[in-house]
Amino acid sequence: MSTVLVKGAVLNCGHAPRPPGPGPAAGDFVAPSSQSVLTVAGRPALLHDDIRAATPGPPCPLQVPCTAISTVVPAPTPLTVNGAPVADDALVAVTDKGGTVVVVDTGQAVLDLRTGG
Repeated sequence: MSTVLVKGAVLNCGHAPRPPGPGPAAGDFVAPSSQSVLTVAGRPALLHDDIRAATPGPPCPLQVPCTAISTVVPAPTPLTVNGAPVADDALVAVTDKGGTVVVVDTGQAVLDLRTGG
């Protein structure tokens, strides 16, 4: 089971342990939402392209901090919006400095995807 990411989800570059709690932390990224067709609890679901378009918040601890999510590995998903895959917490993504993107908070706890048999 995986959970759909929505606008407001917290993604992190993974270069430093993220302190618990709300609010931006070093290495966090903010993803915009490019669609309004699918919402969960009033928040637009994020697509894989939205993850690629995420912008950095407070810089990560690298001497030259991560500035972009450069790769989102296509993964099969049962949910699409206008043919574009919806992002979930099983997302595999990498930053421009080689950090493995970590989903800290999906932004919602209502919609889970069930894959497989």
